[in-house]
Amino acid sequence: MKRQITSILLFSALLMGGASAFVSCTDHDSDASYEVDGSIADQLKKHADEFQGYINTLRGNITDLEGRINTLKTETDGKFTTVNADIAGLKASLKALETRLTTAEKAIKTAQSTADAAKTAADKANADLATLKTELINADIELQNQINAVKQLAGKNKENIDNLTNTVNSLSEKINTNTDNIKQNGEYIQQLVEMLNNLENQSNQSIRSLENLYNDLDGRLGTDEELLELVKKDQAKLEDVVEKLNTKLDNTVDKTNFDEVKKKVEENKVDIQSIKTDVQNIKRDFANKVSQADFDILSDNVSKLDAAYKQADREMESRINTKINEIQEKLNELFNDMINMLTGIELQATESPISGYENFSFLGSEAHILGAYFGKCSDQVFLGDELIANRNEILIDDQSGENAGIIYATLNPSNVDFTNCTLKIVNSLGEEAPFTAKVKGKINHALKYGISRANNSNVYAIQVNLDKDNLEAAKTWTGSDVNALKNIAKNVLDKLRKPGETRLNIADAATTIAKTFNNRLTAYGLQAEQTYVDANKKETTRTITSKLSLAATAIEPLSYIFLQQNTTLNNLDLPSFPTIQSKLNFNDYKFNWTPIAGLGPVKTSVTLKGMPDLNKIKVTIDGKVATPEVNVEKAEIKFGNTTLKGTIDEDKEHITVDLGDLEKNTTADIKVSVGDIEIKPDDLHVTVDTSTKTDMTYDVEIPMGEFNEIINRINNQVGNMIGNVNNIVDKIQGYTETIDGKYITGINNFIQKFENLLRKSNSLLQPAMFYVTSNGSWGQLAREKEGASYLKLQGAKASTILVASSYTGEILAPAYKKYVHVTKIPAGAHVTGENLNKIIDGNLHKIGFEADKAGDYELTYEAVDYTGHSVSKTFWIKVVK
Repeated sequence: MKRQITSILLFSALLMGGASAFVSCTDHDSDASYEVDGSIADQLKKHADEFQGYINTLRGNITDLEGRINTLKTETDGKFTTVNADIAGLKASLKALETRLTTAEKAIKTAQSTADAAKTAADKANADLATLKTELINADIELQNQINAVKQLAGKNKENIDNLTNTVNSLSEKINTNTDNIKQNGEYIQQLVEMLNNLENQSNQSIRSLENLYNDLDGRLGTDEELLELVKKDQAKLEDVVEKLNTKLDNTVDKTNFDEVKKKVEENKVDIQSIKTDVQNIKRDFANKVSQADFDILSDNVSKLDAAYKQADREMESRINTKINEIQEKLNELFNDMINMLTGIELQATESPISGYENFSFLGSEAHILGAYFGKCSDQVFLGDELIANRNEILIDDQSGENAGIIYATLNPSNVDFTNCTLKIVNSLGEEAPFTAKVKGKINHALKYGISRANNSNVYAIQVNLDKDNLEAAKTWTGSDVNALKNIAKNVLDKLRKPGETRLNIADAATTIAKTFNNRLTAYGLQAEQTYVDANKKETTRTITSKLSLAATAIEPLSYIFLQQNTTLNNLDLPSFPTIQSKLNFNDYKFNWTPIAGLGPVKTSVTLKGMPDLNKIKVTIDGKVATPEVNVEKAEIKFGNTTLKGTIDEDKEHITVDLGDLEKNTTADIKVSVGDIEIKPDDLHVTVDTSTKTDMTYDVEIPMGEFNEIINRINNQVGNMIGNVNNIVDKIQGYTETIDGKYITGINNFIQKFENLLRKSNSLLQPAMFYVTSNGSWGQLAREKEGASYLKLQGAKASTILVASSYTGEILAPAYKKYVHVTKIPAGAHVTGENLNKIIDGNLHKIGFEADKAGDYELTYEAVDYTGHSVSKTFWIKVVK
């Protein structure tokens, strides 16, 4: 029955997918294609009636299945009655075993305690060993990481280290020069000290000479004084003697001679006194000339000079150490700056409104193309009730800050960021482009083809923007270029008009556009000006420029009404548009039809509720048995004449014995060979408790014969109608999910595929809405209520992400502004979502949608192109339980 439901849904989806794909080239949906609505509605009504009949049949089958389930439950209860009777028979044979087992368990528990303690110690040792092993592994990994980091740093900074070595050598020469000056100053000081020492020696020698002269004079004066004292002492005696002599002389000596001698003595006395006075004067004069204070001052000056020299030496050493520290600090700062110094910029990819995502050259071109869309409206432009542009206003995205695209770049070395860097887009002469560059930050997703360096890729997203004031400078197109691009678009239209005669490959048009870019556009590179402080504390600027592999321009795109004719689009190669995959994530849409293979039986399961849980049946033993014999070594239990052979489990600690062969009321003596433990008989009772219930699941197999008939009809119809379609197999096979009621993904994928095929060429340029399916792929939102895209409630919410774009990913006719709003909802429902119900910039695509009630929701997508022309489309989402 469910596969019949599947066939109805599938065929209805096919019809509605085709019907909802036709889109008018104007703002209303009244073209001739909708004449088929009546027949489609009849078909839908017919299938709806069939669907109701199948539902009624399904209800009857469910009633029959419920009867079978009740019968199964009755049979199950009977089996449990038999089981209860069999278990009751064990009461008489197993009663005494409980008490004996209790005694045995005590002994076993004692042994088990010892074993548990040993096991605990072993577990702890194993855990410690595992922890130690983990620590060793982590330490080894960390050591290897550090070694790799050191190797990488050593390899990448060799040139920087060489420059640093040269700087150190230069500074060393300066230090040596200063050292020579210091040495020369030391020699001058040493000469001064020697002069002071010589002066001191000369002074000391003069002082010693004066002291010797003084001592000599003083000694001679002392001798004269001693003689004078002797004279004075003996004067009386001498006078007496003289008197006697005089008397005698008077009598005998000539007195005149004696007077002369006396006079001579007196003269000598005068001379002695004079010499004594002179000596005193000399001593006084010397004392006046060189006093002790002067001598002390001279000695103090010498000490001060010595102290000054030592102080100068200490200060010189301190200054040298300070200078060395300053040099070391400058070297460290310079080294840190060199470590954080940008040495290279590698461009990894670009993403722009014109060319989409490029990892390598775009369709054979050598440049990564950046570009901003612009236009001019001839009249006022309204979106909803809001005025978004005045008459003759230039239309350009002035909100996102990245209207020309994004550059993905890595830096060398990888530890460097864009700190203190000013970014510019420059040509080969270093002249700045009219486009500005600004760091957006590190990306948190992988680029689609990877990057050139795997470890620590350091990939930055850099916003490229074109201000309205620089628009004229950014224009690089001539009138002939514009005509050439228009001719490309007309060529596309001509091929669309004759799908049977020629195959359209948008890659041809895109390649022509790329070649036009290469012939016209200037080669640019990304330049970073980095400021840093050199060893002399001077702020310095250095410039690093990437490879000149960028091209940038401003282009006036096509309008929504450029293609005027309604032409069925066959054989469109959608991946030719680069932004299709980057913005919408379309994959493998090359439409080459392959017949769908039949499906085998589908395996599913049925769950019965309230069944007894066999794993939780409680058995209580209460009966009487006479002493069985137990042989633990042989794993045997003997009851009378019956011997039951047990099986030793892998853990060597448990024995399993099958009691099925045990006869009723068997009696025997029991002997347990576990040490000296003896188990005595006791009463034993058995009670079965089946009160615990559970849900029992049974596997069932559903044949897919009728479903295969649907597939055969699709093979015949699609093969004749469409011609070439590919990958539809996966979409149809996704219908196996309908067996479990998960049919939403299959329906949406099915509708999406045919709407991509059966649409008007005009729709390629005009707005289209896409969404994320439950399996993460993308689907196209339905245009008709009867074929609405399904969205399932999860709990109290049904949510998805909508993408407001066009069939061409807006590569030819992008939107300037967008307005996605909900126009119809079920009564009492609420809808919320990011960027929903408000005007957003054309570069934004993601629209959040979250509803809280089942029913049909109508969304209106209004968009304005860069000529001011607006288009409005309606889409439908059906929220189901």
